[in-house]
Order: sequence, then structure tokens, then C-alpha cells
Amino acid sequence: MKLFKNRRIKSTCLVVLSLVMLLPLLLAACDTVTAQPVYDTRLNFLTNSGMSVYRVVYPMENCPDTVRVAAEELQAAMQEVLGVDVAITDDKGTANANDQFQPYEILIGETARSATQKVLPELDGEEFVVRVDGHKIVIVGASNRATYAGVLYFVENVIRQGTVEE
Repeated sequence: MKLFKNRRIKSTCLVVLSLVMLLPLLLAACDTVTAQPVYDTRLNFLTNSGMSVYRVVYPMENCPDTVRVAAEELQAAMQEVLGVDVAITDDKGTANANDQFQPYEILIGETARSATQKVLPELDGEEFVVRVDGHKIVIVGASNRATYAGVLYFVENVIRQGTVEE
């Protein structure tokens, strides 16, 4: 006894069965594609309550006033332009202890976070970097003045205009 009398029905059933089996793989691939930079739009900074999912983090150890002021200015710009409350804190001097528990951070200056530490060897002179590492946004310069310039760049090009050049 034949299960399928018509070849067309048999082929269709095989295609449908194959798609059903591949669906979990396709969905997993879609998830990784959307995990791109988290600052594409202003809404990505928000939670449903109007609070930011991000917090601004500056170094605790030997934090110069320039870097702390830059972090405070970023916090104020996000409040003014985006209308969101953003927490601000120091990195508590720990390299990785809080990384996994607070994935959404804007790291200002030479924090002890691993995302910042990866960038530091690339810097020279008065250069600064604005980079996304997972859900962390790293803003750091080769000097305190360069870090401040990086924060101003981020405020103007991301917070105020919603764009950033790659």
C-alpha cells in the first residue's frame, strides 16, 4: 500500500517537513543578525518605564575630573535630548565582576571593564574610540582630553542626530 499516490503531494510533504525541521536554525540565525550596534535609534536606549536600559560608567580608580564631567555631561544630554533617566556610577574597580550582570553600559574613560581594556592598546596621541562591544558602548581616548572629545562626538552624532559613521 502506498502512502502517497501522487508524487506532487509527496514532494510537498517532504518540503514542508524539511522546513519544519530547519525552522529552529533559521530563527536562531535571525536572532544573531539583529544583535548589531545598540545605538541605532533613540528607542534602543529606553525601557518601557522611560528609564534607560543603559547606565554610564566611569573609572573609580584615579578618575580625573575631566572624565567624570564628561560622564555627567553625557547623562545630562541623554536626559535633555532623549527624555530618559540614565543611572551613572563608577566601575567599582572590578574588571569583570559586574560585566555579566549589567550588560548595557556606556563606558567612559579607562574603566576596568574588559570592553575598555581591549581598546586601550589601539590608542595613541589624542585619538579616541567610540565602539560597540556586545551591548557595551566604549568611549575612551588616549588622553583625558581625547576621552572628553569622544563623549562630545557621541553626544552630537548619536544622541542629538541619531547617527554615527563607521
